[in-house]
This record gives sequence, structure tokens and C-alpha cells, in this order.
Amino acid sequence: EFFSRTADGDLAGVAFEGAMNPFLEALPPFDVGIQKIGFRKLLDEALSKGITMVGEGYTFEHDLQAWQEMKQDGLDQHVVLYLKGNLGTAELTPVAELQQWWSDFDLPGYPAVKLAMGGALESNSEMLIDGYADGSNARPVIPAAEFADYLRQLDDAGFQVMVHAIGDGTVRATLDGFEAVIKSRGGNPLRHHIDHCSLVHPDDFQRFVDLDTSCTIWPPLNAPVAYNTEAIKPELKPETWARMYANRALWDAGVRLVNHSDAPAAVMWPWWGMEASITRGFPGKPEMEKMGPEHALTLEELIEAYTINVAWVLRLDEEAGSIEAGKWADMIVLNHNLFEIPVTDIHKTEVQTTLFKGEVVYQQ
Repeated sequence: EFFSRTADGDLAGVAFEGAMNPFLEALPPFDVGIQKIGFRKLLDEALSKGITMVGEGYTFEHDLQAWQEMKQDGLDQHVVLYLKGNLGTAELTPVAELQQWWSDFDLPGYPAVKLAMGGALESNSEMLIDGYADGSNARPVIPAAEFADYLRQLDDAGFQVMVHAIGDGTVRATLDGFEAVIKSRGGNPLRHHIDHCSLVHPDDFQRFVDLDTSCTIWPPLNAPVAYNTEAIKPELKPETWARMYANRALWDAGVRLVNHSDAPAAVMWPWWGMEASITRGFPGKPEMEKMGPEHALTLEELIEAYTINVAWVLRLDEEAGSIEAGKWADMIVLNHNLFEIPVTDIHKTEVQTTLFKGEVVYQQ
């Protein structure tokens, strides 16, 4: 059942994971030309924000022709496409089918797949180690044994895997699957990783380090935005809420933290999110109460998370992600020096110029 219902069986207004699948099946064929316009607009917006590396989560079969033509037309960013492994249910795209998609089209990046092991905290569809405030809990979308087996098949086929996991129970279940595969392989050369990681149990911090994997954070959510305070906080036990977005403890434990935007599902706010992660306040609204200030990161750490750590996840760290001899000249010029302004002004940052491989691809 994809939709919440009242005791009388009427729709109650919440759509759970997998609810969009029947609608996707009913959609008419996509117009490739219109898709390319949409993709290009999003990529252009990224360039205007200084973003030269893009990991596109959930690339569907109907997107492949458009991306092939985008690549052939010429891309102004490094792009990695994460093909759809599942979408809100335990139904998995056969690995042979994913391999066929990859071989039939000339796509940017390298073979990669996105899986969802959970849903969202506000819909109580992410597993929590201590359960929700109302005593309920959820299960991982993909059963443990099936997840580990599928991950092993994908690893054998050379696909990097990104896993959507937000709650600490879902994160732990994902790490269990990673551990089963990564330890048997003697390492994580494909850099399988977890996306979102909003809540990680302290007992699992060291597992990220031992498995040489990363936790992708969502900097704008380090601010007391209504999504946090009104949608998520009421669903959690107070002691669970206190552990949300614990970037400081994760970083100090040696976990590789990586920035992401979740655009277009969320606004592309790199500088807003950077300030929020440093102050744990709401940028531009100093009167608002800070959210877990003990979890703050420093500017230097955030720059790492936004640059070289992203390059590591996208397997581009040998050619991009830092300014040094032998790497591509992917650089940005800002309207001010981040180290010379108050941290509460970081959200006012503007990108004046973006360079990709030494060429100007955006000019304010």
C-alpha cells in the first residue's frame, strides 16, 4: 500500500515510497528534446553556483537517449549517472539490464547505480535503531540478504553503488551489506557510499572508516528550517533528534563527509548550506535558535567536503577536486574571500566566474 489511510479506509494524505511507480508506468513517452532542455537548465544553474561535478541520482531508462546526446553535444561539467537500481520498493533492476543500458548508450561517467534502502523520516519510512516517538518503526526497503547479494552482483559487474539511507537503522543495514561485500573483496575500490546519512548511530562511525566509504551530508538541513523543526523533529524521540546531522562527531571520528544538494528535489544552495553547517543557524536570521551547535564544522572542513571529498566519491580525485599540478583547472572566482568575511555573511557569496578544464563556462 503506497498511501496512508484513515481507519475508515479513506486516503489520509501521505504518499509512501514507491507511490510514484504506477504513475511513471502511465506516463507518455518522453520528448528527448525537452529532456535535454531541462537537464541543460539544471547544469547551467549548477555552473552559476560554481559546481563543476555532478552525480545524477536516479537516471531512468527513458533518460538515457537524452544524456547520450548531451554527452555528444559536449558537457561543461564532470557528470556521473546513477542508474535506477530500485525506486521505493524491493523490486530490483536486473544487473544484466543495467549492463545493457550502459553498453547500448554512450553515457558520461562510469557504470554506477542508485539504490534506496529507506524513505524519509517525516513519513516514518526510515528505520531507526531506537524507533519513532510514537513507538512505530520501519524496515529497510530491500531485505538484508537480497541487498547484500545484489550489491555483490553490482560490484562484480563494476558498478559503483550509491545508497539512499537517512535513519540510523537504515544506515546500519546498508553498512551491513557493504561489509559483507567490501570485506570479501579486501577493499572498496569502486567507492560504494551512502547518500544523506542524516542520522548515524555512534556505534557505526568507525565502520565507515574501516570500510573506506563515505557519508554524504546535506548542508542546508543543518539549519533550523521548517522541514526539520516542523516535519522531522515531532516524529523523533528527543534523544534521537539530538543526534541529527552530527557532522562534528562524524568528522572527528575520521568519517569522510561529502556535500550534496539533492537538487532539483531541493534548492541548489551551496553557500547557504556552507554557512548553516558552520553556524548551525538560519543564514540571514540570527534571531533564530541554533540547531545542535555542537555539531558544527569549520570553514576549512566544509571546503574539503565540497571539493576533494566530492571528487573522491565521483572517482575524480586524481584529476579534479583540488588545485595542483596535473589536475584539470576547475576553479571558481568569488565576490569575496571566504576566510576574510564574517561566517554569517557566507550565504551572500556569489560566483563571478566558473572555469571547467581551464575554460570559462560561466560569467556573472
